[in-house]
Amino acid sequence: MVDEYDESFELDRTQSQMSCKQTNVCIKKIKSDQDEFEKLLQETKQLLEDIHYISYNGELLWRIEGFTQKFAEAQSGKQTSIVSPLLYSSQSGYKMRASLFLNRNGDAQDTHMSMYIILFKGEYDAILSWPFNIPIIFCFSFQRPISEKNIASGISKFCPLTIINKQMNNYVQNDEIFIKITVDFHDTPRQLLPEILKLNPGFSEHMQEDKKRAKYDLYKQVRKALDAVKKQSDQETSTTNFYATPCEDISDE
Repeated sequence: MVDEYDESFELDRTQSQMSCKQTNVCIKKIKSDQDEFEKLLQETKQLLEDIHYISYNGELLWRIEGFTQKFAEAQSGKQTSIVSPLLYSSQSGYKMRASLFLNRNGDAQDTHMSMYIILFKGEYDAILSWPFNIPIIFCFSFQRPISEKNIASGISKFCPLTIINKQMNNYVQNDEIFIKITVDFHDTPRQLLPEILKLNPGFSEHMQEDKKRAKYDLYKQVRKALDAVKKQSDQETSTTNFYATPCEDISDE
């Protein structure tokens, strides 16, 4: 009787262990399927965003919604970075995205947002000039991508988190932020960048280009006038400091 009880108990225990193992396998499978579904969902959202917001004129005003949640996910490590919609430098130009680390990357961990540009293999690479060496606010140098995309390059200390975390700051409004990305074919002087970036994005592209050209022409005129003043000042200084060296008497005594 005891032997039968032991055998029955052992059988129940074995079945229970098998049931636990099967349950664990099912849980892992569900977790794996859930992760795969979330990944597919993110890819689908990215695809829809690309279709809606893709830019072909070398400029992208990147609207980032749900900033609070994205920032919390970056802090927890769940999703440390987000990528922008596709940006083309022109209709048949270079293909790229921006990558934003909201909380940390490298030596900027927990202190700054980090911003990078990723150059992708594009449809028109065969007729474009390489290597890519066109300023994008900062001057990046890329080699032509051989794989699907190039290594991201940018600045790790894009924006101090102390600014973003301030209450009532001017950058986070209605739980969203905007980041403007510009491929600068004109090699805009650093002194002009603040003025160029402040242009109203509501203007038409043609009007924005006219205003940029006007600001650039004014800048060149001012630089030319300053150079002329400096040149005249240098000439006057040179004339004032000119003096003749007296000849020494080298005749034999």
